[in-house]
Amino acid sequence: LDTIQRAERISPDDWRVQNTKGVILYLLNDLASARTTLERAATLVASDTGTLSAAEKSTVHVNLGRVYRDMGELELALQAFRRAVVLDPASGTAHNNLGNIAYRLGDCSTAEYELSQAASLNPDSVSAVSQLGIALFECGDVAGSVPKLEAAVALDGAVFVPPIYTYLARAYMATGRVDDAVKYAQQGALLPPESADAYYWLGKACQRRGGANDADNARRAFERALELDPNYAD
Repeated sequence: LDTIQRAERISPDDWRVQNTKGVILYLLNDLASARTTLERAATLVASDTGTLSAAEKSTVHVNLGRVYRDMGELELALQAFRRAVVLDPASGTAHNNLGNIAYRLGDCSTAEYELSQAASLNPDSVSAVSQLGIALFECGDVAGSVPKLEAAVALDGAVFVPPIYTYLARAYMATGRVDDAVKYAQQGALLPPESADAYYWLGKACQRRGGANDADNARRAFERALELDPNYAD
């Protein structure tokens, strides 16, 4: 931050300086200052006369949208991410973020379309592919979510996102693949960080299978869920 502030004193109207400063403030969790700075960067790129690429302009709006999102300003985030997509339709990151906000706002149609675009543009992105699978699941297309979630867990980095495994387990349960559900629910529960939700669904998968030791396994899973979150009502 000290370094970029020195750069700002030299070139206060350089969009790159303002964008970088905004990102650093965001990483420092100073969201209010990041918002002001990135809004300034967005104003600067808007006044560009043709020297900037579409990708550069889009990136500024993606960064601004993330700040709005984390501040709970979802409608402003939606506008920022939509602007990013308009500026650079080839940006999988812009589509991914727009789809995520649409999903959070309950707009399943837009979420599924934008996340499909993101996954098509970046098929190796765990974020894009998994968010598409989760959106399909939560929006009622459980069968359609299965191949997307299967693709997500096969990608590098999936082990760092345990909820993908839990969602795949839930999708398998809903489609009658109970053994597979237990397998992936176990992975979702054992991958760090542990969560009550993951152990809850492991317990449900064991109950659903009903094998020789599954009642005991389910009990242990539910007990672990309550150890992690004593107020987990389900």
